[in-house]
Amino acid sequence: MIFALFIPYSKINGTLGFVPMPISYFVWVVLILTGYFFTIIFAKKYFIKKFNSWL
Repeated sequence: MIFALFIPYSKINGTLGFVPMPISYFVWVVLILTGYFFTIIFAKKYFIKKFNSWL
């Protein structure tokens, strides 16, 4: 996956037709994934507290 992130910034981007993503895209991805992470943690703690077990 890391390799795929660097392809648009390399010399082969013109050959493949890739365009580099703006930095704001990566900021939004990190924010969304962080929000998802904390939402899942909250939901798991709530579920365990309510049903006294995890699945």
